[in-house]
Amino acid sequence: MIRAAQLIPFRGVVENATETERLKQMLAAKLRDRDPFYLTADEFERVLRWKLRRQFERRQDLRQANTDDVIRTITGAALTLKHADPITSSNSGSARCASCAGLPFPSHRLS
Repeated sequence: MIRAAQLIPFRGVVENATETERLKQMLAAKLRDRDPFYLTADEFERVLRWKLRRQFERRQDLRQANTDDVIRTITGAALTLKHADPITSSNSGSARCASCAGLPFPSHRLS
């Protein structure tokens, strides 16, 4: 089994490590400032651009149908609901964010 300590030398090696750190800092600040937590359309787009990388342009026409209110509501629900199991909680958040137009549904099923 790989341990976290074994991965430390690989930190920052990925192509988007700088943007990952910027996003983490931005999201941490928003998490401190917003109660309840949510993302605006611009913030959500930034996360999608980071996550999807070269696939960002796909289905962008459908994503444009999402208003700021829709994105605030869906990300607010997705990112604030908690489950006792952190993996289930994380997967559930991804599934709820997929409710936005133009986003693929996760390939896994949640119970």
